Amino acid sequence: MATHHPAADPDRSISAAVRALAAGRGITHADVAHAIEVATATFNRRLAHGGWTAAELVRLAGYFDVPVTSLLSGLDGQVAPSQSG
Repeated sequence: MATHHPAADPDRSISAAVRALAAGRGITHADVAHAIEVATATFNRRLAHGGWTAAELVRLAGYFDVPVTSLLSGLDGQVAPSQSG
């Protein structure tokens, strides 16, 4: 049986990173959706099934103040600390 590697599935890595960042900072899915300019239903669909666009990825990175590469790597399993004071 093949071992799943996060880099082989960028959608899963992005979704895992977004979930971790939002949860770690106490941010709701609705807040993130609004910040990246998509409907909450669309955001939740992306989390569940992928299909992130390049524009959404850039907006997510900007919103969470992390490099795009961190989202693509699924934060390497790490939750980034809150940037807010």
